[in-house]
Order: sequence, then structure tokens, then C-alpha cells
Amino acid sequence: MALFMTVSAIRYFPRNPLRVFVLFAVMHTSSWGTPVDNPAVVPTARGTTFAALADGLVRLQYKFFGPNVAEVDTVFVGDSITDQWQSSGKVYWRKSFSEALNFAVGGDRTEHVLHRLQSKADGGQGWFQDEALQPSRIILMLGINNLYLHDVEQTVGGVEAVIKRLRELRPEAEVLLCSVLPTIHKDKNAELVIPVNRALQHIEGVKWLDMYPLYLQADGITQNRALFRDSLHLNTQGYAVWHKALLSHVVSMERR
Repeated sequence: MALFMTVSAIRYFPRNPLRVFVLFAVMHTSSWGTPVDNPAVVPTARGTTFAALADGLVRLQYKFFGPNVAEVDTVFVGDSITDQWQSSGKVYWRKSFSEALNFAVGGDRTEHVLHRLQSKADGGQGWFQDEALQPSRIILMLGINNLYLHDVEQTVGGVEAVIKRLRELRPEAEVLLCSVLPTIHKDKNAELVIPVNRALQHIEGVKWLDMYPLYLQADGITQNRALFRDSLHLNTQGYAVWHKALLSHVVSMERR
């Protein structure tokens, strides 16, 4: 099963033999070649210039709050889809989340987020290390980037590891886990995305927000391209859908 899902993931990459070799190498070894059961759960730093720039913007945003960081009630954690709340989704971000922190970096997989959540003393980036930051809610969407390298089981394990770490860091915060969104590839959705979402919704200790069907056409299968600016990332209308779903969840929770 794991091999089948790995091949399924590679199908969506260009047919480049060297790249396929690298994909398998990354999946089955650590940085020193030691076999690992699941690379998606091993905290891993990203060394690219883009990642460094994106992380710098996160730190700049954090610095902006300064002594008011204690007033932050909501923190978003994720990859580029979450990061772009403040670009493609800025109308809705400013409307409802201007007092939230966006801890998201484009291109991140679960192992990268785990590195960001590691303490600086352990070699990580120390997100949530500031004890003054005590949000009541953490909104998490993660996993789509893993599905270009990892199979379903590995990806789910990676998301579970991130949730476990968030719970360790902020046990009093509600973690709202948002589903992975549909891609333009029906086969990838059927073989990877849907099985991941099916498993994620059963993770204990978190609230589940299934947004997958909200981004489909009327046939219930095909991605609604009117909500995306490319094959993966949301446009303004797409963030309007997410915004509405989040507000509905918050209101329903407050009424309980």
C-alpha cells in the first residue's frame, strides 16, 4: 500500500528520473542516510532563500504585535494556502482576523512545521516559545505539500505529529483542523487527498472542519476552478468560502 501511494504521488511530478530518485531518497532516509519510518514526522529545516524570506515575514508580523502579543486570540498555522490569507484573502483577513497571527510559510510540509515548533534550544525556530502568546484557538491546514513526496499514512502521521506538538505547547487552546482542499487532479483527489481527509477527521482532541466539499463543482467530484487562482491556491472568492466556514464554526462554538 505504501509503495502504491508513493507511486501515485510521484505521478503528479514531471517525468524526470533524477527527480524520482531524489523523491525516494528523501522519503526513505534522513539527512545522513539513516532509514526512518516516516520522514514527515522528523523536524526538518528548510534552507531555501524563499523559506528564509517567508519565515522572516512571519517574525516581522510577530514583532509588529510587540507587547500586545498577549492579546492575540487566534493563530493560523499552515503552508502557502494559509499564508496567502494576507494577499489573495486580505479583504477577509482584515475584516475578521487582523488581530490574529499567521504562522504559515509557503511550501512547508509537516516536517518543516515541526522544526518551526521546536524550541530554539533544540535547534528549532521556537514558534510559540513566547509564553505571552496564549491563543484560545489555533487554526491548522496542512498536508497538501506532503502528498507530493509522502503517502497517505505518512502524511496523516505528519499532521498528527504537528497537532501533538501544538497540544504540548498550548494545551488550553482549541485546535481547529481544516481539511485538505481538492486539486485539479481527480485521480490525486481519489487516491491521496480524500483518504487523508478521511483519516484526519478521526484525530482526537481537535475540532474538524471539512471544507473539501465546499470547493467542488455541482458534480461533487471536480474542483471548482472559480474558487482557485491556479491548480492549488485560492483566489479571493475561495477565501470568502473559507472565511464563511470559519465564522460559522466560531459562532457555533460560542453558542455551546
